[in-house]
Amino acid sequence: MTRARPLPPSARRDAIIAATMPLLAESGPEVSTRQIATACGIAEGTLFRVFPTKHDLLEATLRASLDPSADIARLRTIDQTLPLDARLRQVVDVLAARSRRVSGLFAALHRPRPGRETAAGEAARDLPGPPDPHADHRHHHPGPPDLHDRQLLTAAVADVLAAGDGADLDPDPATAAAFVRSVVTATLHPILGDALLADPDLLTHLLLKALQKDLT
Repeated sequence: MTRARPLPPSARRDAIIAATMPLLAESGPEVSTRQIATACGIAEGTLFRVFPTKHDLLEATLRASLDPSADIARLRTIDQTLPLDARLRQVVDVLAARSRRVSGLFAALHRPRPGRETAAGEAARDLPGPPDPHADHRHHHPGPPDLHDRQLLTAAVADVLAAGDGADLDPDPATAAAFVRSVVTATLHPILGDALLADPDLLTHLLLKALQKDLT
C-alpha cells in the first residue's frame, strides 16, 4: 500500500471522507474501516485518531454529502455570458450530480439486505435518514437536511439564471431556481423519479419551455 503524505488534520479528515463516499455507496454500512484506510493510504489507527468510531465516520460522510458548498462553487464557475439554455444545461448537470450522490449514499445505507441484519444494519438505522422537509432545525444541530443549505443552493442557481438574458424568464430568478432544483431532484429520485426524463438534454429542454417567456 502506498502511504499517503502527511496532511493537516482538517485536510486528512476531508481526504478520509472523500475516500469513504464511493465505498459507502458501493458497499453500504458493511464497508470496513480497513477498506477505507487502504483507500486513503493510511493505517486504520490513523483513521481512528480522526474518527473515533465507524459510526462517527459514516455520519460525517453523510453530512458532507449533503453540504452544498462544492456544488455552489461549481455553479459559480458557470460562464454567465453564455445564453440561458447553455447556463441552464450546466445547472442541470450540477444538480443532477448532487442528487445522484446523495440518493446513492442513502439508498446504499438503507436498502434491504436479506440475511444481513447485523450490527452494520443496526448502525445504518442510527445514521441520519433521508431529508425531512418538516424538521425544525432552529434549535439544534443543523443536521441533514438543512433548510439554510437548500436556500444557499437555490440562491446560487438563481444567480446563474438571472445573468445575461435571464430577463427571458417568466417567473423571477428565485422562483425559477427553486423550480429547477425541485424538478431535477424529484426527477432523479431513485423511487419517485422517472428514468424517461433523466436525460439532461431533455430535462433542460423541458425546464426551458416551462420557464421562458412566450415572446411570440
